[in-house]
Amino acid sequence: MIILAPASEAREIDGAISLGYEGDHMTFAIELANFDRASLGAGMIYNQEYSSDDIQEYRTPHDNYTLLGEKNVDPDYGVYAKIDRKVYDGNIILSPGIGIYSSRRWVVAASNVTDYYYKHGDRSTFSFDISFTSYYNPDESFLLGIGASRMRGIYGSFGYQF
Repeated sequence: MIILAPASEAREIDGAISLGYEGDHMTFAIELANFDRASLGAGMIYNQEYSSDDIQEYRTPHDNYTLLGEKNVDPDYGVYAKIDRKVYDGNIILSPGIGIYSSRRWVVAASNVTDYYYKHGDRSTFSFDISFTSYYNPDESFLLGIGASRMRGIYGSFGYQF
């Protein structure tokens, strides 16, 4: 995961945009920081097996279908909060965090007659996330980091003050 993180003042993170991969899924997050040395963020994990646009939102109108089971529909969405703490003369910033992600799961059936997909049931699930990011800030404008998230995987980060 790559994070672009502009810094608002020396050795403080002002915001971050992250793009990356966890397994074979793309991830994206946007983060606002420096709220009394804390960060708030929102993220997406593109792990959907089907798009809700490709599935008819009603049951198969006939009995000639194959039940495909419960599938992720659309990306997972989440929010998180982190605490930013400076250590080692302010050149290192440690950011542990917690969050929650929501996903939509539908029971999907494929029609053997029409080649359409149909919704046979649904539920929303929520997953708890923990993360930790360590940033190295050698000067007032440049930032390097590495982190890990239970939901978004391992990621690298870099940033520049604008």
